[in-house]
Amino acid sequence: MKFSEAQSENYFELCKYRLKNVYLTWVEQFLDIIEQNINTDIKLSINDIGCNLGQFYKGLKRRGFSKNIEYNGLDYSEKYLSEAKIFFPEISKNFIHLDISDKEPPNCNISVASATFEHIPNYIDALNNTFKTTENLFLLRTFLSEVYDKQNVKIKEGNSYPVQQFSFYDICSIAKENNFSTEIIRDRFTDSLPAPVGSKDGENIIIRTFYICKFTPIK
Repeated sequence: MKFSEAQSENYFELCKYRLKNVYLTWVEQFLDIIEQNINTDIKLSINDIGCNLGQFYKGLKRRGFSKNIEYNGLDYSEKYLSEAKIFFPEISKNFIHLDISDKEPPNCNISVASATFEHIPNYIDALNNTFKTTENLFLLRTFLSEVYDKQNVKIKEGNSYPVQQFSFYDICSIAKENNFSTEIIRDRFTDSLPAPVGSKDGENIIIRTFYICKFTPIK
């Protein structure tokens, strides 16, 4: 089962609360990296992969980047996309239903993704499709470790979803095959410390560690 399909209504309500009340740390860190590496005074395009309700677009708006940057929010969940269109009617046409592992997204200057690729079974095709369509910068926040690991997390309603942890070697190798270099950056929100992932009642808790991968084209 895909991540979005396995989540409870409580998680959906939490996402809506965060959109209304919280500027997420990973969004702010991504925007800092973009500011440090990309000229945001020129026209740019961004693909937000696994966009959820559009938290990244909210961050773009607060910094004034949305004037120069064309935003595309891509997600597999029609439910979350429909809600995002309600929150941001001015860009409703830019929220697009897409399975990134099955189809290439629109060409863009920058791709961003947080807590998404580790839930995609065919993550290699998903990464390849993203690299193929990204011109300048790809920021990926995901679980990394020395070795690859895949486990399913069960949730209270009896559903489960995959939570992969990729190896540094595999991620860097896939990037290199697509002619991108990789810089591993500490995740500001978690300080890249191992943390439990799973249901609050303690069922099927696993340990995962967030890092940010900064991918740039090899010239």
